[in-house]
Amino acid sequence: SARTKDGRVVLDALPSDNHGVYCAVLLLKADDEYAQPDSNPQGLRALVDETLPQFSPLISDETILSVAAKSPSNIPRFRYVGPALHKGSSTVLLGDAIHTVKPYFGLGVNSALEDVLALRAALDEHPTDRAAALFAYTNTRAEEAEALVRISRALDRPGFLGFVTFILPIIMDGIFQNLAPQWFELNTIALLQRDGISFAEVGKIKRRDRLLQIALLVFGAAAVSTLSNALLSATANIVAADRTSDTSTLGVVSLFLVVAFGVSSVLRVWEPGMAPADVLSKTLQPVTDVISAEDRGTIVDDEEEDDDDDDDRSGGSNSDKSSKNPLPFIGKGGLPLL
Repeated sequence: SARTKDGRVVLDALPSDNHGVYCAVLLLKADDEYAQPDSNPQGLRALVDETLPQFSPLISDETILSVAAKSPSNIPRFRYVGPALHKGSSTVLLGDAIHTVKPYFGLGVNSALEDVLALRAALDEHPTDRAAALFAYTNTRAEEAEALVRISRALDRPGFLGFVTFILPIIMDGIFQNLAPQWFELNTIALLQRDGISFAEVGKIKRRDRLLQIALLVFGAAAVSTLSNALLSATANIVAADRTSDTSTLGVVSLFLVVAFGVSSVLRVWEPGMAPADVLSKTLQPVTDVISAEDRGTIVDDEEEDDDDDDDRSGGSNSDKSSKNPLPFIGKGGLPLL
């Protein structure tokens, strides 16, 4: 994920295979000259060279020609249908018909397949009563559709609101999860990739984490303020019993120091215009539940795995064949470290 500081160009990409090939979407404003059909391919290439210089070598001339020639596609708004996903016993909605998310989130097809599985399970549970089956399907998937769209909206708000609802929570998740992994879960993006957990459960987990984070911050500030006041009072009584101390002033100063520490922790990570992928890479947070931040963007060839198995069976070792081939890795500034 990368974007220019002026917001003109946004590029989001997801891996499409195990050989370093990415499927990307180029986002431009509707009135941009290169968002128009049959735009100048040389100009588009120059724009990519200028704004995304490390991405440009990964984009072929054929792709540039195709993108310049095509008509623009509008990104769908986040919408969901509810509370009913069916009508009577003959009509039912699935997939994008009940929940639309932006394509580069990688959640649209997966959630649609989950809708299909839920509908099949409902039909199997009520084989002779189709109306009851569709009602059961609605009860199963309506909450999920709403939760998916609500999470997606929070991940894609622009400007300061986007910082508050997405960037800042990811930073806070990284800080608190490192401090107390037994209390705090992974970030929202990682939880969305976890098998066996619903979108609604992801939302509940992160709301719990937010409340606990706020409670700990308030408790910490109050504890520091109380302790500082007690120490000052004890010191004042020892030094000059007849002097009164301004404990309220010290309490305010202590609270300010706690807040300043929290803000400095955030500012060590945050930079103006940074993309979500930049936050994950700078805080070394996992993007899935099974791939650590250090291993993200690497693969092992099948031949190497076979060789490793042979070495294990023979009791030998081969350090040269245990190396990993790096894929483009999204690093600081949203550019791949090639």
